[in-house]
Amino acid sequence: MGVVTAAETTMSAMSVYELGYRDERIVDVHGKQFDPEQYSRFKYGDGEAAQHYAVSLADELLERYGDDIGDMYIAGSASKHVPTAAQAISNALIGELSLRGHAPTGAFRIDRAVVREGDYSALSDSERELLAHNNGLTVPPETLREMADCPVMIIDDIKVTGSHEAALRQVLGSAGLKSVLFSYIASVEPEVAATRPQIEYDVNHAFVKELQDVTELAEEPLFVLNARTCKYILQSDSEAITCMVERMPLSRSMQMLSAMTADGYHLLPTYKESFTAFTDAAYEKAARTRNG
Repeated sequence: MGVVTAAETTMSAMSVYELGYRDERIVDVHGKQFDPEQYSRFKYGDGEAAQHYAVSLADELLERYGDDIGDMYIAGSASKHVPTAAQAISNALIGELSLRGHAPTGAFRIDRAVVREGDYSALSDSERELLAHNNGLTVPPETLREMADCPVMIIDDIKVTGSHEAALRQVLGSAGLKSVLFSYIASVEPEVAATRPQIEYDVNHAFVKELQDVTELAEEPLFVLNARTCKYILQSDSEAITCMVERMPLSRSMQMLSAMTADGYHLLPTYKESFTAFTDAAYEKAARTRNG
């Protein structure tokens, strides 16, 4: 990936893997071992998989940048209240770098004002570009002042067309930062990104193909709830949602319910029926629990 300079801030990007299709299988085009099912589990909250990718990213970053890592401020990809899957990697990465004696200078967050229905990974290139520049991405002014003349690293899981990165470049490019490094678990080879950006959808769902798969992940002790998981649940039918709530611990259902309302998914028309189904099932189960 190349390097550009925008408003005196040097910007660059790197990734651990570069993905493409070979005989309709998703692989790393340079021969590295990449497991699409493990990546899919990570995208839907598998904390063990997130830790795996944090270790891989730490290896790559320290090999490339060494002691410079300690000067950086680190953020996960933009979110509203509920974190993205990439935030789990960002959190684990900070811990991993610290254990190796390369703790970053600090951490910060990028705010997303707008949340929408649907699955971003299923969109075309033009649809991604339109949405990426209308998400209301901001960094608090006091945070930018603190990081002035410092290097910054943004952690994300995958770069396909680069629309989201381009939006962040606009936000950060004139903020007086020394440099911005976009660090990804995976990027997509350019020919595939240009013609089949839905490779992101394919890899996201290599393991998770139905709500029962998400339920399995949610029962794991290292499960980390994220915005993608909330939206996937709310895209499901009422019967499947009721079955999920019945199977999961009540505490997990209530955690999910709080997350859905925090990001305002209950206000989106597409999710109205499914949110009602989830709420009814959770509160009915809570009532049964109280009554013994």
